[in-house]
Amino acid sequence: MTNSSDNKIGYLVNSFPSYSETFILNEMDELERHGLSIRCFSLSRDADIIHDLAKKWFIRTHWAPSLFSPVLWLAHLHFALTQPKKYFYALRHNRDYGGKKDFIKAVYFASVV
Repeated sequence: MTNSSDNKIGYLVNSFPSYSETFILNEMDELERHGLSIRCFSLSRDADIIHDLAKKWFIRTHWAPSLFSPVLWLAHLHFALTQPKKYFYALRHNRDYGGKKDFIKAVYFASVV
């Protein structure tokens, strides 16, 4: 139906997998059936809860690294040097985007997209 290289969607969730994500899982499956490329990004990992709907997505999910991970801080350095206006604007307004901890992880996800 569509060219998946042109049609990409990323889902950013607080914790994955979790039973509260059932709606999102169904939506991701349906969009993928229509030819879209779907990526799932999770701020934290809840590996104890893997229900049937989540199994397919569990191995394809990108989790944020530890706050002490060098790869996370290299992503920040990359954006601070290559896009300083955008990076420091977002840094100043991080409370509008989930707070410092979520902002730190979201920058890493931006680097892998």
